[in-house]
Amino acid sequence: MTPIVTHRSMANIWNCDEMGHMNVRQYIGKADSATAHMANELGLGPRTLAQDGLLLCTQGHHVRFIREVHAGTGLCIRTLVVEVAETAIRLCHEIRGGGDDSLRATVTAICVLMDANRGSLVPFPEETRKRAERLLQPLPLHAAPRGLAMTPSKHEPTLARATQLGMTEMFRGTVEPSQCDGNGYMLPSNVIASISDGIPNFFLELPSDPNGLKFGGAALEYRLTYHRPCPVGSLVVIMSAMAGVAEKILHHVHWMLDAETGEAIASAHAVSVFFDLVERRAITMPETERRHYRSMVIPELSLT
Repeated sequence: MTPIVTHRSMANIWNCDEMGHMNVRQYIGKADSATAHMANELGLGPRTLAQDGLLLCTQGHHVRFIREVHAGTGLCIRTLVVEVAETAIRLCHEIRGGGDDSLRATVTAICVLMDANRGSLVPFPEETRKRAERLLQPLPLHAAPRGLAMTPSKHEPTLARATQLGMTEMFRGTVEPSQCDGNGYMLPSNVIASISDGIPNFFLELPSDPNGLKFGGAALEYRLTYHRPCPVGSLVVIMSAMAGVAEKILHHVHWMLDAETGEAIASAHAVSVFFDLVERRAITMPETERRHYRSMVIPELSLT
């Protein structure tokens, strides 16, 4: 069955970051737009949700970055239904180049319905499940986890636990109205945006050699779990740790926490590589950096 087109746009210059490619927040933002359009295909458009007092929420994302997206690239998202249950529907968004149809990334989303007043999970309507089941397909191999396990974490993220483990604070801020959806809750794209904004405070500053070779970092894969809604005005802090270091690859963990209550808002596990910004390829990490990152590893946080 042909996937459904759920999004068309482009990568603007202001969607790109200091590494010269589209920032991670844009992948989640565009995927969330695709989720809303897919929900409409399943009979849950925004007016229907509002009329029934329901919220469509995402419990988690798994992202694989397959090929860089540069400014000016046209983008098209095609969406597949890969799992249907009473209270959850899993979607796979394929982000492709609008001109050449090349696969750029996949974003798998676990979608749930919540009662807008009680904040509790509710089952998907029977007609929605029937529509979704007619579209059901296996998860493509190119969207399957590669460097990450999808098993639940052994740790309940809390500020107290992060402090006990010796995690590093890399971000502290306030949730602004511009970061929220129409119901006043922080958008998932701004969860990963906050992680991205905090990364320079966590990683060792990367060197440049006398010949002009420049290094950076590039994400290969992300797993994000959203523990509870984060309302506008919330005070947030992100605590981070290295979970594993290989020749080219780094595993790092990030907990977004409510600075007032200490409770978990979201958690993420990322796989990234040391990146040559001239040749645009992964390279072996210099030994100095590798030793530094290994000294930051907290083995208890490994989810590989």
